[in-house]
Amino acid sequence: MLYRLPRALALSALALAASTFADPIDDLIQREIETKKIPGAAVLILKDDQVVKRAAYGLADVEQQVKMTPEAVFESGSIGKTFTATVIMQLVEEGKLSLDDPIAKHLGDKVPEKWRANTVRHLLAHQSGIPEYALVPSLGLVETWTLDDWWKKMAELPMDFAVGARFAYSNSNYLLLGLIAQAVAGEDINALRTKRILEKLELKSSLVEDARRIVPNRIPGYLLLPNGIARGMAIPHVYGDGSLLNTLEDLATFEKAFREGRLVKPETRDLMQTAQRTTNGRKTGYGLGWMVREVNGVPTVSHGGNTGAFSNSVFTVPSEKLTIVLTMNVHNQSGDGLAQRIAEHYAPALAPIAYKESPDPDPARTEKLLKSVKALTAGELASADLDPDYLERLQTARGRMGLGALARFRSVESMAFLNQEKADPDTLLRYRTKVDGKSVLLTLVVTSEGRLFQVGFRDEG
Repeated sequence: MLYRLPRALALSALALAASTFADPIDDLIQREIETKKIPGAAVLILKDDQVVKRAAYGLADVEQQVKMTPEAVFESGSIGKTFTATVIMQLVEEGKLSLDDPIAKHLGDKVPEKWRANTVRHLLAHQSGIPEYALVPSLGLVETWTLDDWWKKMAELPMDFAVGARFAYSNSNYLLLGLIAQAVAGEDINALRTKRILEKLELKSSLVEDARRIVPNRIPGYLLLPNGIARGMAIPHVYGDGSLLNTLEDLATFEKAFREGRLVKPETRDLMQTAQRTTNGRKTGYGLGWMVREVNGVPTVSHGGNTGAFSNSVFTVPSEKLTIVLTMNVHNQSGDGLAQRIAEHYAPALAPIAYKESPDPDPARTEKLLKSVKALTAGELASADLDPDYLERLQTARGRMGLGALARFRSVESMAFLNQEKADPDTLLRYRTKVDGKSVLLTLVVTSEGRLFQVGFRDEG
């Protein structure tokens, strides 16, 4: 069923306009749902483990014109990977498996020869090189297939990269971790997550996804289409890479229990929330089941979760004792991105820095890098002076998806140098560019050989 979005959003906006927003968080989220045509959103914000904001915006059900509430039960998507990682580390603590166990030790002859250098640690850290199954025709998240189908099709695919050589987020890793947990503990990953986490913490509104079950307060999610919205697509598979329904409160309770060492030991928690490194020494920005990043030098720990109908985040700033849990009932947004912008109001050090333009110490380098970026926008990978690891990453299915975001840089009106800093073992360069009349901060990571390793950007102002 297709719903015309303009009318639905207009009704939502009318309902919201009737109230006066009390703080900038309300304004931020309201602008987000209006600008990006998101039906509804809900947020829970805790400081020092005390609730400072619990609010909902827009519509939970567009068809029935039902308002969003903070009690909504929603698909949390890849946040379920953190639950799976927690179960795996519990089994490690119990001596039932080791992070350095080869995966074939627990999965046997089903493991293709080319995967056999992989360990449990490689899967947890997304450093396996095993392709992303969700982008393989016939194995998509919303397609119907069996595990036998999965093993047969995946065994035919080449590796994305050598084991441990780099980081590449892949649902395949956590599907396999779920199977390893089952082989070790004798129960499937959903039963293990239920007993060891949901029931242990009395998360009464959280459960394993089941489209047939009647769940109080469960809300629908949506797909944005050019001419309106449609009901989101159900994901029929219930493996270790997602598959949970949660509420904001339940996810906040999980994060607190994890942080306090009530699910795994404190030393295990610290390991899971430490960024791993590739074989060439680069930090990956991912630990063992958690995203671990720095924003302006301030550490953050989070995990986003997207399904065919929802976008979510559990986002923490440990130094500020700040936790943000967020859901949006639409499929294609960045939960972590919005959560970070919310966090900036409570932790100003996270806010974007207004960099000043400076004399370019190496204009020839800048010209060369801009040429490489423009080659990427045209899909001309061979024409860009790329680091081999970056080239390999761009040639994967997920990498090709990311290239589309660079299309805006096909026509750069101006490019001004801002600064540079070491990003061990590389150099990070920042430029202010003008693209389609807008000011865009362009961040380039360059290797010691002068090759492009990473491209990032964000709009300024």
